[in-house]
Amino acid sequence: MFRTDNVLEYVKKDVSIFCSKNEIIQQTSYSHTSQQNGVVERKHRHILDVSRTMMIYISILKYLWSDAMLSACHLINRMLSYVLDKISPFSCLYPNKTPFSMTPRIFGCTCFIQDLSRGLDKLSPRSIKYVFVGYYKTQKSFQCYNPSTKKYLVPVDVMFFESILYFSPQVPVTITETVPPSLSVPLSTHVSTISLPVLPVETPNPPVSKPVQDSRYVYTHRPKVPASEPVPTKPSLVDGPPSPPSASSSDLDIHIALRKGKQSCTDYPISNFIFNDHLNPTFH
Repeated sequence: MFRTDNVLEYVKKDVSIFCSKNEIIQQTSYSHTSQQNGVVERKHRHILDVSRTMMIYISILKYLWSDAMLSACHLINRMLSYVLDKISPFSCLYPNKTPFSMTPRIFGCTCFIQDLSRGLDKLSPRSIKYVFVGYYKTQKSFQCYNPSTKKYLVPVDVMFFESILYFSPQVPVTITETVPPSLSVPLSTHVSTISLPVLPVETPNPPVSKPVQDSRYVYTHRPKVPASEPVPTKPSLVDGPPSPPSASSSDLDIHIALRKGKQSCTDYPISNFIFNDHLNPTFH
């Protein structure tokens, strides 16, 4: 028995003739019914779903679908499976080998490869920007692609930036639906009111707040006092001679040298402390 879906490669006349000659019963599943698919079709759908999700997430170009399929198979074969008692398919086939011979990278991320071409001057860039598209089949290396030159490269020295995607992701589109005025229904603005009896509610007396004394110092300008009235002064707590009377506002306008006048000290005359015996007679 040979069961397939309704794809063209299995419905051709040549396939029907081959099955009839070899006494093979050919069956096809019903359209859009994945429950009737066999193991191969279900696995094919699994790989296609994973690769499609990867391509949509990173917005990669559609002609790189083969690289997305190979990368999806590489990851699925190394993922744990509940059917295999939490063992990956790769570990079932090769129990003595490590599943990942190389560190797995994010598909579609940005990478930079060292430029080893000849003829570079001192100011030329030393690396080229590529996109990571999978793992090489026959060598222990990564596979990168340059969309500008449309060439693949198996690099020796490569640096990955997994947080930066090479292709910018698509911006989500928001759809807003507007209702035409003919379909709008006016809402009634009448509101029915119901009168309810109001019960008196006893409210407790609020606590009396005590005045808080302000301990901050407030500096204010001294009021101007006319010249005729003396300025009141507070008595000093420290014993000492009384302070001289303050000058009037009219005296403050006079220069300080004129307000002091001539000062003299008669208690200690300077002549008692100066001697001119050793001076020249002409300076006596």
